[in-house]
Amino acid sequence: MRVLLCGLAAALFTGLVVGPAGAAVLNAQQLNVFRDGTPADWLLGNNLLLADGFDNGDPFVGTAYRSTGNPAQYTLYGAASPEVINLAVSEPSGQLRLDPNHGAVANNAAGQPGTSLRLRLLTNITDTNAGLHVSRSFAATVALSLSAAPDPSQTFGLRLTDGGIDPSNNDVIELYWAGGAGGGNVVLRKQDFAAGTVTSLGSAPMAAPAGATMLVLALSHDTPGSSLISGSFGYADSTGSLLGSVTTFGNRATACTVTRDQLTGPKFYEHMSKLLDDLIAQSRSDAEAYEEFLRKAEDLVRKLAAKQPGTDVPAPLHGNAQATAIYNNLDSLAATTFKYPTAEEDRAALALKIDLVVRERAPAGWKGDETRKRTVQNAIYPLLDSDREATQALFDIIKNRPGH
Repeated sequence: MRVLLCGLAAALFTGLVVGPAGAAVLNAQQLNVFRDGTPADWLLGNNLLLADGFDNGDPFVGTAYRSTGNPAQYTLYGAASPEVINLAVSEPSGQLRLDPNHGAVANNAAGQPGTSLRLRLLTNITDTNAGLHVSRSFAATVALSLSAAPDPSQTFGLRLTDGGIDPSNNDVIELYWAGGAGGGNVVLRKQDFAAGTVTSLGSAPMAAPAGATMLVLALSHDTPGSSLISGSFGYADSTGSLLGSVTTFGNRATACTVTRDQLTGPKFYEHMSKLLDDLIAQSRSDAEAYEEFLRKAEDLVRKLAAKQPGTDVPAPLHGNAQATAIYNNLDSLAATTFKYPTAEEDRAALALKIDLVVRERAPAGWKGDETRKRTVQNAIYPLLDSDREATQALFDIIKNRPGH
């Protein structure tokens, strides 16, 4: 699976995730981090930045980075209390053990409660010459012991995120073993804490071959400067040798933080529709055409996430997201008598006037009070030629977006 990241995609980190409470105690046997090179290099063991076998008895200090000679440092998140940290994570017999029974309850991006422990590898996320930076290719792999399987509703795996210390990160990509019937599944998903969503991006049933003792999960950033993350998995024997082929999730999805206000206008859909039309006009099997589509889609979404103005937005609206959203919707409002200005400068002027009126006359807390909502409706009503249908349509847009 490839995931399109933007916004804070330059800052990534790795971690191990396990939960919920009352579930099996699970073990990881090896964490490898690669930097620079290609997936082919990494499969051969080249460009290895860190190889931590969890064998020094200290889960918070790992082996040395090959680039600097400094030992890797880890931090645990999600313990129920400071007193149980040493019970929640340990390193017995050359394995990293995470015990979810000592985890605290927390919500995921969609607000669903669960218990999780997250052992985070501390990496430099700002220096292009250190850590895992989007300007360089890199990958993280973790080998999970098959000696104990996750219980139903339990997960154990690897994650990458585009932000800093919780809860400031927005996007989290997780590749994990989910417990269930028949051994469970390997799942790739994305959590968007800004949008409040959890999206499943791929799933495959567990099918460990004979002789396998480990499930190997990999999240990789294959192309320097790109925002694509790939997820794959395979099985290995007790020596670490891969058995059979590696499975790479083939679907792709955009997983960028684009807020509701950037999607309320039809311009985004017009641009994306044009991209899709161009793609459909070509062969569906044309990989190069699909890569070009992804590149253009990424560029479009990146601009939205960065709140960069489009070329079709008049200059007076630049820097005013609220007025821009109004401007982008004026020509598509359901209306009875209202006629939107056809000249761009006139439409921009009307959008700015509506934005100003709402800012000046909207009472505090108006979105949660019916009487105060009517105050806002009455404020924009005369600006839309006293058209009730158009007023209601624009009011719904303004009400359901931040900024006013």
